[in-house]
Amino acid sequence: MQVAMTAVTYTAAVFLYLSLSANCQPLIEEHEFLEKCPAIADMHKDVIIENVVTQFSLMKIPESDRPIPQPDINAGNSCKEGTGRESNDKINECISTVFEYPFRLVGGGSEKEGRLEVYMNGQWGTVCDEDWDVIDARVVCQSLGFIGHTIPLLNATFGEGTGPIWMSSVNCSGHEHSIKKCVYKGKHNCSHNNDAGVRCTDDGVRLVNGKSWREGRVELYKDGEWGTVCDKGWGHQDASVVCRTFGLQGYAVGSAAFGRGKGPIVLGNVHCTGKESSLWECQNSKWSCGHYEDAGVKCFTDSPIRLVGGKSPTEGRVEVYLNGQWGTICQDLFGTSDAKVLCSFLGYGFRGLGAYSSVFGQGTGPVWLNNLGCSGEELSVLQCRQSQIGKNSCHHSRDVGIVCMNATNNLVRLVDGKTEGAGRVEVLVNGQWVGICDSTWDWADAKVVCRSLGYEGYYIPTSKSWFGRGTSIRLYNVGCKGNEQSFLGCSNLLIGENCYSGETAGAICSNETTVRIVNGISESAGTVEVFLDGKWGNICDNKWDYRDANVVCRGLGYLGYSMTSSYPFSGNNTREIFATELDCSGDEDSIWLCDFSNIGSVNCPNSNVAGILCTNESSYELRLVNGSSENEGRVEIFINKEWGTICGIGMDRDSALIICKKLGYSGYASVTKSRVFGYGLGRIWMSNLTCDGSEKSLSECGKIYTHRYCSHGDDAGVLCHNITSHDTRLVNGNSTHEGGVEVFLNGRWAGVCDDEWSGMDAKVICKSLGFIGYAAVTSGSVFRQENSTILVNQCKCEGSEEFLLECKHLVTTDCGISQMAGVVCVENGRNFIRLDNGSSDNEGRPEIYVNGKWGGICSTKWSPTESYIFCRSLGYLGQKYTSIKKNFGHGSELFWMHNVSCNGRERHILECDHIINDYETCKSGSVGVICSNAVFDFIRLVNGASENEGRLEVYYNGEWGTVCDDGWGLEDTQVVCRSLGYTGSVVYWHDAHFGHGSGPIVLGNVRCTGTEASLFNCEAGAVYSCYHWEDVGIRCT
Repeated sequence: MQVAMTAVTYTAAVFLYLSLSANCQPLIEEHEFLEKCPAIADMHKDVIIENVVTQFSLMKIPESDRPIPQPDINAGNSCKEGTGRESNDKINECISTVFEYPFRLVGGGSEKEGRLEVYMNGQWGTVCDEDWDVIDARVVCQSLGFIGHTIPLLNATFGEGTGPIWMSSVNCSGHEHSIKKCVYKGKHNCSHNNDAGVRCTDDGVRLVNGKSWREGRVELYKDGEWGTVCDKGWGHQDASVVCRTFGLQGYAVGSAAFGRGKGPIVLGNVHCTGKESSLWECQNSKWSCGHYEDAGVKCFTDSPIRLVGGKSPTEGRVEVYLNGQWGTICQDLFGTSDAKVLCSFLGYGFRGLGAYSSVFGQGTGPVWLNNLGCSGEELSVLQCRQSQIGKNSCHHSRDVGIVCMNATNNLVRLVDGKTEGAGRVEVLVNGQWVGICDSTWDWADAKVVCRSLGYEGYYIPTSKSWFGRGTSIRLYNVGCKGNEQSFLGCSNLLIGENCYSGETAGAICSNETTVRIVNGISESAGTVEVFLDGKWGNICDNKWDYRDANVVCRGLGYLGYSMTSSYPFSGNNTREIFATELDCSGDEDSIWLCDFSNIGSVNCPNSNVAGILCTNESSYELRLVNGSSENEGRVEIFINKEWGTICGIGMDRDSALIICKKLGYSGYASVTKSRVFGYGLGRIWMSNLTCDGSEKSLSECGKIYTHRYCSHGDDAGVLCHNITSHDTRLVNGNSTHEGGVEVFLNGRWAGVCDDEWSGMDAKVICKSLGFIGYAAVTSGSVFRQENSTILVNQCKCEGSEEFLLECKHLVTTDCGISQMAGVVCVENGRNFIRLDNGSSDNEGRPEIYVNGKWGGICSTKWSPTESYIFCRSLGYLGQKYTSIKKNFGHGSELFWMHNVSCNGRERHILECDHIINDYETCKSGSVGVICSNAVFDFIRLVNGASENEGRLEVYYNGEWGTVCDDGWGLEDTQVVCRSLGYTGSVVYWHDAHFGHGSGPIVLGNVRCTGTEASLFNCEAGAVYSCYHWEDVGIRCT
């Protein structure tokens, strides 16, 4: 009988197969199977027959219990387990062949969702939700023919089932064509409140590779295969369209955050309005992308938001419900864009202000969100770039609140000013006018206020409560850029109580010119006054310069050069000082567009107010008067159709260079002392010249009318040259490398005075004469030249100059021949000094050779440091002994060198501060020195168990010190040990292995190559921040 039934079944199957081949119809329509017809040429007879046999076997199941099987749509995965699906993944080439365990979705609102039930052993049962995830759900939905994203549902979402729970811990790979082919367990401890469910979509969109079904790489099904979306133009509105399919909000992620996909890139430059029902409805355009730019989304359930502690529903502390608990939002970086998103979400309009916790009080529970960073276009704050939810260090003392406003009209006014365009700035917030704190208030903020009030001219911010303080409720951190259409469009606005400074901001708006010149010698020269709030006032001259003057003059219609001045501000003056520290670039159309530190009634530190001279001339004129040649003389300037002089007090070579350049000279310049070229007449036009040599005009570095302490006895004079070098010679010396200094100045030789004569000056002289080495400084009559005229004085060289007259200097006749400056240029330092009267070459009385004579060095100020440098100058490692007693005799009566002061870093004694002359006496007498080359005199090992180990110490500047371990290594240790006579292996330690030393830390960052004869031959860096717990220790063998 069984054989007969099998034959009948087989015959029926063959019949159906043949009819299918002829008509290409669904297998069993009454069961509503949605199988798609494969191409006849690609059909497999055994597969079709197996399907038919299976369908006949289903006829044993009661009709009401029969499932609705679907073809396998397996998302780009190869067919497995002999299902008959072809490897090219085309839908019409795959047929699910396993229906022996049918399944169904029960209890859902549509055929796409429900509790999952499977038919096994003649009975329907459920599936436990243990380990149930999106991949398991996807196998179910694909088996049912739904092409889209899948949502796994837990905890009997569609009600509890009945009967057995057939499957638990389902673990699908995603390749299966039936849930039965997944790995699962039959034994479990589940109950029906753990029944698993699914929700399928059929829009050809899915999320892949996320940690949950709520996130992943966006993939679209097109032309029979899955592809990705390019992230160019991808935004939150696009993401929200994808997530809305699941009833969620979403925010966009890019740059293949969920891994790189495969297949085609289906869409790019997507631009959704947010109202579309599917991503396919959004606009898109051509794109050029790689899979490293695949777009993704993160979907979320919009958390409830409420406002607490306000006087109306539209204001209060912001609280958000997350993870089953109400919490707050931190005020850090909170701004109007964040408030806009919150107010829009709550349905309270598109305008809002943040508020400090002091306004609506502190909340409780967690601080959920911080640093929101909203752009203002998001649908939810969870789309903003906030820091990780619940991960912050914010305290409830910084809980933020908001005030939402539906008003679209202007919400700003000016109050308590004397004119309608001036006053304290107040903003209408929920029916209450509030002021603004002045701490960050600037011109850009005032510009937005004035423009919103209809003013298109000048806008002036005021501070320090110039128009009164107003209410105790204030706005902080305005932060306008100046291009906002509304004051509420400015970022970082927060409402608070009072201000940290206690002061409020104001603004003065005007469509008219508000600057004038008064109280001067003409209508174009005098004090600058500005018109604010119905009255005229002054500008403090602190930082007042030519750029500010250029802006004022151009605003008043003057097109020529301008100059600044300053005037004393009298206590009897009825004017106020309205502005200070004006900082114009020079290109502004109004001074009110310049930066300034303060506007209003301000204090002026030096009590001087700004003045100005405006002209229509392209430039001023200069001339030199009363000199012996056209390139020298008293400087006179032609201003306002009148010749006058320039005050020379404080004037230096850099100012003289600007004058000479204006006169057409391209070389060096010298400043002469007052009265060299006589007294001038008329006005003293300019003073306070502070040029640095880079200016194009005196107007950039000088002021007019500020000569209260100048007279014509201070008139400036200059010598100008067209040459950039000059002759220098040494006179009255015993050799060509020494002598009194003379320079060729304006056609004659002139001596140099020793006033302020220094080693840097001597260095420049020797360099200009071609000597390479050291320079000794002499003064007085050492190299006195009887017929010399001393003209150059007060030289201030920096050492980098090529010639003496490049240094700052003064030309004067006040210096006599007994003050002639001199130099000794030394190329071989050892031939210039010696130790005399010792029993060996390395000891004796230090002496120096000047002008053919050996002379002593006075012991005044002499210390072991000077002895150390003197010995180093002679080629020794250092000094072993120093005494200021006359151990080696008094020597000659002549003491050349005095007041020697070394810092210990000099290469030669001549690099130390000193003076050489023949007129000073030395009451302290000479000094005695013993020099040494013995390493043991300068290096020792201390605190070790034996003499070959210990803390490394170096003798320097008359005392023992340690070596820092920064950079210390094997090569450094080898050099030290070899210099001490050890030739074996070495060991070194950091971190004061042999205890902390005392005294100075002499060396640090030592860099020996390993071949040096001594530690003192190695390179070493500066000891910046070393301590004795970093002292080096070594062991030699």
